[in-house]
Amino acid sequence: MHCQNCHEVVPESAKVCGHCGTKLDRKALFPCPSCGEDVPVVAKVCGYCGTRLAEITPESQPAQLAEKAKKAQTPKKSARVKTTPKPVKETDQNRKPKKTAKAAAQKKSGLKIPKWAWFAGGGAILVIILLIFLPGNKPVSMVYFGCDQQTVPLGNEIFVYYYWLAKEPRQVDAFFEAAEHFVSVNDVWYKIRRYGLDEMRYDAEEGGYKQRYWMNIGSLDQPGWYRIRTVVDINEQVFDGWGWNGPGTANPRIDLTCDVQVVE
Repeated sequence: MHCQNCHEVVPESAKVCGHCGTKLDRKALFPCPSCGEDVPVVAKVCGYCGTRLAEITPESQPAQLAEKAKKAQTPKKSARVKTTPKPVKETDQNRKPKKTAKAAAQKKSGLKIPKWAWFAGGGAILVIILLIFLPGNKPVSMVYFGCDQQTVPLGNEIFVYYYWLAKEPRQVDAFFEAAEHFVSVNDVWYKIRRYGLDEMRYDAEEGGYKQRYWMNIGSLDQPGWYRIRTVVDINEQVFDGWGWNGPGTANPRIDLTCDVQVVE
């Protein structure tokens, strides 16, 4: 039997090591001086290498004990754990700028186009669109809605107009808010393409405020005579400072014609 502390051989019946004074533990282990494996202190033969343990003393095993101690001090390599990197949250600091169509065009051409050039190009395109699609680029003929006769050149845009007179500006505004306009040519109702009001002004000779209303009906493309009829429905009663106009009054609506000759 061996002492678990000093590894000296002790009698089988001993309870205390006579060499170091350690209380003997029969269940304890000690390293085999030959192979270094742990064996019971009561073993007489190493179960790993077959070495007889009772015949070996501490003086005969310094090399084996040193090797065992070295193995005990050497840290075991830990198993390498494969980790998956966490996704990085996109922030303002690490966000990469996205390529725009403008940047791609600059990169492809190798030219850096200044901002003002982009704005200028967009403005030019807008002007071209307006010139192509907006009406009003033809010569204009103004036709008073109650005229007797009037001559209009072929192809001219026709604007039918009239004035409304009232003593107060608010009375003029009230009339146009209640008025609804219709125009026919040779008894065919035309679509009013554009309409509007000119600036209101005071007419000292007539003693009131006057404002012109105009309507664009397009052009008449064939030479000849045309009867243009203008109808203004007054949908509610309005006062002009001299009298009432609209439903239930002596002037419920305005209905006037003008003969127009279109010439080449």
